[in-house]
Amino acid sequence: WETTRKGARCPVQGQLMSNGDQVFAPYLQRPLPLTDDVVTQRRKLIEISGSMSEKEVLERLEVAHRIQRPKLWSDMSSFKAANPGATLSD
Repeated sequence: WETTRKGARCPVQGQLMSNGDQVFAPYLQRPLPLTDDVVTQRRKLIEISGSMSEKEVLERLEVAHRIQRPKLWSDMSSFKAANPGATLSD
Protein backbone atom coordinates (compact mmCIF):
# COMPACT_ATOMS: atom_id res chain seq x y z
CA TRP A 1 0.00 0.00 0.00
CA GLU A 2 1.30 3.44 -0.87
CA THR A 3 1.21 6.20 1.73
CA THR A 4 0.46 9.76 0.60
CA ARG A 5 3.40 11.94 1.56
CA LYS A 6 2.36 15.57 1.21
CA GLY A 7 5.35 17.86 1.26
CA ALA A 8 8.02 15.15 1.08
CA ARG A 9 11.12 16.66 -0.51
CA CYS A 10 13.41 13.60 -0.63
CA PRO A 11 14.26 10.44 1.32
CA VAL A 12 16.82 10.74 4.11
CA GLN A 13 19.44 8.11 3.38
CA GLY A 14 20.00 5.58 6.15
CA GLN A 15 17.11 6.83 8.31
CA LEU A 16 14.12 4.64 9.08
CA MET A 17 11.14 5.38 11.29
CA SER A 18 10.36 3.12 14.24
CA ASN A 19 7.81 1.26 12.06
CA GLY A 20 10.49 0.53 9.42
CA ASP A 21 9.31 3.07 6.82
CA GLN A 22 11.75 5.40 5.10
CA VAL A 23 12.11 8.89 6.64
CA PHE A 24 11.52 11.72 4.17
CA ALA A 25 12.82 15.27 4.52
CA PRO A 26 9.95 17.78 4.37
CA TYR A 27 9.73 21.07 2.56
CA LEU A 28 10.05 23.80 5.18
CA GLN A 29 8.73 27.33 5.10
CA ARG A 30 11.36 30.00 4.90
CA PRO A 31 11.39 32.35 7.86
CA LEU A 32 10.23 35.89 7.23
CA PRO A 33 13.03 38.40 6.80
CA LEU A 34 13.62 40.56 9.88
CA THR A 35 14.88 44.09 10.04
CA ASP A 36 18.04 44.85 12.02
CA ASP A 37 15.89 46.65 14.59
CA VAL A 38 13.74 43.57 15.20
CA VAL A 39 16.81 41.32 15.47
CA THR A 40 18.39 43.69 18.00
CA GLN A 41 15.14 43.94 19.96
CA ARG A 42 14.79 40.14 20.14
CA ARG A 43 18.39 39.71 21.24
CA LYS A 44 17.86 42.19 24.08
CA LEU A 45 14.64 40.43 25.09
CA ILE A 46 16.31 37.05 25.49
CA GLU A 47 19.75 38.20 26.64
CA ILE A 48 20.58 36.77 30.06
CA SER A 49 23.17 38.34 32.34
CA GLY A 50 24.72 37.01 35.52
CA SER A 51 23.05 39.69 37.66
CA MET A 52 19.48 38.59 36.86
CA SER A 53 17.23 36.86 39.35
CA GLU A 54 15.92 33.38 38.62
CA LYS A 55 12.47 34.86 37.96
CA GLU A 56 13.88 37.28 35.36
CA VAL A 57 15.79 34.45 33.64
CA LEU A 58 12.63 32.32 33.49
CA GLU A 59 10.66 35.25 32.05
CA ARG A 60 13.28 35.76 29.34
CA LEU A 61 13.25 32.05 28.51
CA GLU A 62 9.47 32.19 28.17
CA VAL A 63 9.84 35.10 25.72
CA ALA A 64 12.40 33.09 23.73
CA HIS A 65 9.99 30.13 23.61
CA ARG A 66 7.14 32.34 22.40
CA ILE A 67 9.34 33.78 19.64
CA GLN A 68 10.50 30.34 18.44
CA ARG A 69 7.23 28.41 18.88
CA PRO A 70 5.61 29.24 15.48
CA LYS A 71 8.68 28.14 13.52
CA LEU A 72 9.02 24.91 15.51
CA TRP A 73 5.30 24.20 15.11
CA SER A 74 5.56 24.72 11.35
CA ASP A 75 8.63 22.47 11.04
CA MET A 76 7.01 19.71 13.10
CA SER A 77 3.82 19.88 11.03
CA SER A 78 5.87 19.63 7.83
CA PHE A 79 7.71 16.57 9.15
CA LYS A 80 4.43 14.90 10.12
CA ALA A 81 2.94 15.60 6.67
CA ALA A 82 6.00 14.15 4.91
CA ASN A 83 6.14 11.15 7.26
CA PRO A 84 2.62 9.92 8.09
CA GLY A 85 2.69 7.44 10.93
CA ALA A 86 5.87 8.89 12.47
CA THR A 87 6.13 8.91 16.24
CA LEU A 88 7.86 11.38 18.53
CA SER A 89 10.97 9.16 18.66
CA ASP A 90 11.34 9.43 14.86
